[in-house]
Amino acid sequence: RVGLPRTYPVFGDHSMQQAKVPLGSSAQASTKFQVEFAPSAKWMAPVRWKYNHDNAPQELAGFKAAIIAQLQASFDKWSSQCAVVHQYDGETTTPPNTLVPAATYGNQPDGASVVGWDALAPAYGAWTYVWFAMAGTQRALVDADVVLNPANVRTLAELDRLMTHEWGHVLGLSHSNLQSAVMAGPPLT
Repeated sequence: RVGLPRTYPVFGDHSMQQAKVPLGSSAQASTKFQVEFAPSAKWMAPVRWKYNHDNAPQELAGFKAAIIAQLQASFDKWSSQCAVVHQYDGETTTPPNTLVPAATYGNQPDGASVVGWDALAPAYGAWTYVWFAMAGTQRALVDADVVLNPANVRTLAELDRLMTHEWGHVLGLSHSNLQSAVMAGPPLT
């Protein structure tokens, strides 16, 4: 694993970076996956993701199947409202935010979207890393990893609340300025 940043901006829980992978000029992103980053970026296909149970908090360590079911249910909230499609591709031993060296471009995403556990700064429940690549003139999301903080997520209810928000970042949404919105961000969260 290369390059999990340990410094975080004061008012955020996600980052979006460009991956230097060619997608070709003929690739077109579906219009049903409109998002709020500026300029916008969207998934060109269903969001495929895996789960890594390593480092889960002690309170949830024996509940892997329940965690996976909750992750799916939290994503399904987005699917029910905006018809975005996701596919759970099973478990993995690969940690979230794994970068691979690329001779020409430096460290790049590994292309596998993973939800997993690792220590974060104490103020954070999770951090979402989103990568896009250029598809012609459009930005296409190609990898999104969510790191859950085992110190701050200890129940399925906390996981649901947190992952509903983080899945929004995976879809390319930034923070809302409305305190009551699921995508409300610091300092409103």
